[in-house]
Amino acid sequence: MISLEEIRRARERIGDSVRPSPLVQYDERVWLKLENLHPIGCFKLRGALNKVRSEAEVRDLVTASAGNMAQGVAWAAREVGVSATIVAPETAPRTKLDAAERLGARIVPVPYEEWLRGPLRRQSEEILLSKGAACRGYFRSKEIARLIRANSGPGTYSKELFVLLVVEIWHQQFVDRHSTNDHRPYSVREVNTKVACEHTSGLA
Repeated sequence: MISLEEIRRARERIGDSVRPSPLVQYDERVWLKLENLHPIGCFKLRGALNKVRSEAEVRDLVTASAGNMAQGVAWAAREVGVSATIVAPETAPRTKLDAAERLGARIVPVPYEEWLRGPLRRQSEEILLSKGAACRGYFRSKEIARLIRANSGPGTYSKELFVLLVVEIWHQQFVDRHSTNDHRPYSVREVNTKVACEHTSGLA
């Protein structure tokens, strides 16, 4: 949990470099925060600049991104006068990478296979082989483990693993959080999953 004090410090570090995006009223219940009016069209420049200015010394920046954060890091690097290198999957939107290049970043394209065999392998294992993923019943843990091992060999299952990652991350971010933050009744499937997960966690 990020504290209010840390948010205030971030605002001080960012200063006037990033103008506050306007908040406009759409109707009686809906307000719109127009982050698209920032120089790069999204809010990512704030987080990138805050991180850079929170460090005692920064020589250059490197990030792995397929789009918006690439632009945010490139913009922050230009703001503080350092270089930026963006490692991006070969299938990343060219328009976003071109925008990062216009901000002065160097783009290093990498095939998906190398992402999931290298930097993302540990994260893939942690997410897809977690107790939560196993309890959902969508994946077979043994089969997922076999795919991850096989992906390190001559064959490639990167596309399959990437799809599974997207599904599980989506479930964690939108379904799990929603279920714990509201008071709607659980469905039979949700109750069975919840009980099974709690039972499994108790045996760990």
